[in-house]
Amino acid sequence: MTEHKKYNPLLGRHEVMVSFESIGSPSKLIASGEVAKKHGVDAEKVVVRNVKNSYGSQTFVIDAFIYDSVETRDKIEPKIRVKKTPGASG
Repeated sequence: MTEHKKYNPLLGRHEVMVSFESIGSPSKLIASGEVAKKHGVDAEKVVVRNVKNSYGSQTFVIDAFIYDSVETRDKIEPKIRVKKTPGASG
């Protein structure tokens, strides 16, 4: 698993890109669980932007945000994105 991580203090979040191998295309629920497990945070603080891979490859790249708190996430993220994120209350 490789990773790119940058902290954005203005928005109170870590912007991460994590790659991992999987047989099939992971759902956003699985992707947010992988990011949360890797960073040791609650899954409610993770918002997955997208999951990408190259055709025929089993390596997927997850682009996600890890917020400092659920309240910060609710203030910044569009309500529709939070609603579509599995496991997120809001």
